[in-house]
Amino acid sequence: MASLALRNRFTKRTALGDGPVVSLTSFGVRVATVHLAIESIAAGRLRPARLVLWLDDAHAVQHPTPGLVRLAARGVEIRVCEDDGPHKKYLPYAQSSAHHPRPLVTADDDVLYPPEWLLGLARAHDRHPGEILAYRVDRIAVRDGQVRPYAEWDRAIDATPSPRNVAVGVKGILYPAEFVDELRATGTAFRALAPGSSDVWLHHVALRHRRPVRAVLGLPIDAIVPMRGGRARRGPSLEHENIAGGRNDRVVAAVLRPDEVAAIVDDDLGRIEPGVPA
Repeated sequence: MASLALRNRFTKRTALGDGPVVSLTSFGVRVATVHLAIESIAAGRLRPARLVLWLDDAHAVQHPTPGLVRLAARGVEIRVCEDDGPHKKYLPYAQSSAHHPRPLVTADDDVLYPPEWLLGLARAHDRHPGEILAYRVDRIAVRDGQVRPYAEWDRAIDATPSPRNVAVGVKGILYPAEFVDELRATGTAFRALAPGSSDVWLHHVALRHRRPVRAVLGLPIDAIVPMRGGRARRGPSLEHENIAGGRNDRVVAAVLRPDEVAAIVDDDLGRIEPGVPA
């Protein structure tokens, strides 16, 4: 964190390059340190074509911290959006244009990313251009023809794409440009069905469009480092609400349609009914 703080203070190098677009959000006290997470992305071997921070606090956008002011001078965009919780990572960017020419990578505001982070996702996209790619992927547990509770899901340990794979946002997810357009067309039904569970909602939308999810392997498990003090927040965390609080299980029950459940149980995207909107 100290070296990134020094980099933020003194470097004049652009934060941008020719990689995918990177989008993230922050809120509350975490806005004071989000510049360090962004700086770690800007220091990568591949830099994003655009790097956009979405905030639902207009005052924080109009009066950014000194660290964000310096990043804005190097090309980082700081934009205001509605408060859609974790959906702020992708939704305002998806809604910002009728067509998206580049893939989108979502990042978290409370971790530091290693230099090869964005490059690894971009290279995986070159090999698998139509797929959703993530460094962390959970695999839905199935038993006796039923989707099991979230607490029984495991991590994907191989790179086999599957409708049972759920991309998890904390380590970064790449969405192909066509999927970003599909998210724009899907709209905001998540507000009623999955307001705090973006990973489960995005998995549902991916199933609707027959888009497989693949784990990107090779990044050391400790390469993405939680920021000291970065998880400070008011109230219960999303992780607590989604897992211990049972919200993910309620959202799964609310959003998964019978053909999606069949695709998961049979491990076959071909079970998805074509042409049915999300």
